[in-house]
Amino acid sequence: MKNLLFILLCVPLFMFSQTSGGPDGYGYTWVDSNNPNGPIYNWIDIESTNNLVSGLGDDNIIGSFPIEDFNYYWYPVASLSIGSNGFISFSNPQNIASPFPIIPTASGANDFIAPLLSDLTFTGTNNPGRCYIDNHNMDSTIISYVDVPFWQLANPQYTGANTFQIILCHIDSTIIFQYKSMSGITTGNDITIGIESVAGSIGLQHSQDTYPSFPYSIKFIPPSISNASPITDIAASWNDNSENKGIFISSQGGDYIMKTNVENVGNQNVGSFSLTSSILPTFGAAIITNNVSINTLSSGQDTTISFSNSFSPTMPGTYTFSSQTNGVTGDINPTNNIREQEIVVLDTTQSNINLCFANNISSTTLTGINWAGGNGGIGVYFEPSFYPAKLISSNFGIDLIGSSFTAKIYDDDGVNGAVGTLIDSVFVDSLSILNGWNNVPLSSPYIINNGGVYVLWYMNGNNISLARENTPPISRQTYEVLSGFWSTYRDYQTEDFFVSIDIEKIPFSEDIGVSSILNVSNGTIQIEILNSGVNDVNSFNVAYSINGATPISENITSTLLSSNSINYIFATPYTAPVGQIEICSWTDYSADMQNNNDTACVTTTILGADELYEAESKKKILKLTDLLGQKTPYKKNTPLFYIYDDGTVEKKIILE
Repeated sequence: MKNLLFILLCVPLFMFSQTSGGPDGYGYTWVDSNNPNGPIYNWIDIESTNNLVSGLGDDNIIGSFPIEDFNYYWYPVASLSIGSNGFISFSNPQNIASPFPIIPTASGANDFIAPLLSDLTFTGTNNPGRCYIDNHNMDSTIISYVDVPFWQLANPQYTGANTFQIILCHIDSTIIFQYKSMSGITTGNDITIGIESVAGSIGLQHSQDTYPSFPYSIKFIPPSISNASPITDIAASWNDNSENKGIFISSQGGDYIMKTNVENVGNQNVGSFSLTSSILPTFGAAIITNNVSINTLSSGQDTTISFSNSFSPTMPGTYTFSSQTNGVTGDINPTNNIREQEIVVLDTTQSNINLCFANNISSTTLTGINWAGGNGGIGVYFEPSFYPAKLISSNFGIDLIGSSFTAKIYDDDGVNGAVGTLIDSVFVDSLSILNGWNNVPLSSPYIINNGGVYVLWYMNGNNISLARENTPPISRQTYEVLSGFWSTYRDYQTEDFFVSIDIEKIPFSEDIGVSSILNVSNGTIQIEILNSGVNDVNSFNVAYSINGATPISENITSTLLSSNSINYIFATPYTAPVGQIEICSWTDYSADMQNNNDTACVTTTILGADELYEAESKKKILKLTDLLGQKTPYKKNTPLFYIYDDGTVEKKIILE
């Protein structure tokens, strides 16, 4: 199924003028069963209950399925995913849907095998379509599509039946397509047949917009090692997470450590090259930049770099984490040299916090999305930067009004973080829908303590569309949902949707930490301890360390009330060398429910005797405090702390 504006009905083409083709940029060729030197059609039946694949629907992809090591182009693959639209995919599997690309295409989905890439469907009442996979006698892997029809707009939303299979030969790395029976016509005759490598600029297309005859076979043959083209290709694979997906972080959450993965996806070892990674605001120059040199990276090897310069997210807004490889001579695929990730910084001091990846609904130039037939939807995954988080309402930017929609929220407690338990479902009547943002409160607020949620907009008719944008950065957190089947959105790398969720920050029951180091001088360390939790706390440990040395720990037995703070002076003095030192102090409380606010650090300079005498001759007293840190007037026979304008503190007792 696809976003349809009109339908083209053309006369299908069944004849191929060529019986062989290639080579592609690596050296693959193809030959078919009409060629005297081609394969002989020989259908292999793997249709058994144990081999049946479940979960295929309309425009979706499932997996992965383990296979025996299979060499594809210049690299091995050990698992695959199966797409409902007549293809299988290897690394970073992406859904492919209409309109279908020519092969090769550097952008979009790569690393796939397409025997009949077209608008097929497994949905609809009494749909006969089935799929099977079999690791056949360990010498091959076979995937069979059996009686799978094309999608159509009219009831029962499918037409025809197509039976074809892929055979991956482990011994010689050849690939065979076999076509047993074909019937039906797909919209616009939109069919692509071929193979494409992980470097999307290299692939071999057999045909496009042409129906294969039957019985019929095509064999794709890899080059011998001596004839294979040398491929130099260094890729910036991902930032922050292996899927390069957008994230939310707090402007009060401390420094964000930048990390980038770089991979050699070619078949040639590569010597020294550089990697540049930056954080850029929506407007203006980079605010953080890291440059590193990588000495060597062998074919198939990857490395993850954690950068020394971190990002201090003090200003809320949308940022781009951009990484680029440089200085690789002969790199065949420059499209994968740059990787960008979306980072949204939240102001978590607000009572209501909105999570949204799309930026400005009033400036978008794209038309909204909907599906012919009125039974499609868009889901977006949101993971907050804090817990517990109370879900309050969802929001949807509507571009076309006229039909109703349903707002649903799902937990991510499915397999491997997939869509799981339905949390909330609200029907939104067409008469209440406005152009632009529409707020939909939950039936009742819901609290999550970990992970995230999927927010789904699902149309209940043809006359409604959801606003979208293609302005970078892109979250890659979008999904399309057709007839109840979830799949990665077909253009998830280039588009975001105006879907958001409102949440509230809920205090933890038990949550204490060192909020700041107040004073450091003459061996004395004074800290502030804050109880951010709901409950009062007593009997907990505090500690400090100088330059990461063995911690000094002490116990506090007094009660620290909820939402209050106390000043504490360590009884154990510190010793440190002259020069710059880092002092860190933290709480140690077993019941603490949040540990990212336990520690505070400060860098200070210890002066030598001569430097100290010169500084003391110039400093002035700002105030006096008692042992509890409370400001006090001058007293004799009482230990007092003298706080000077240079930040130093002295403990003195003036005796009568």
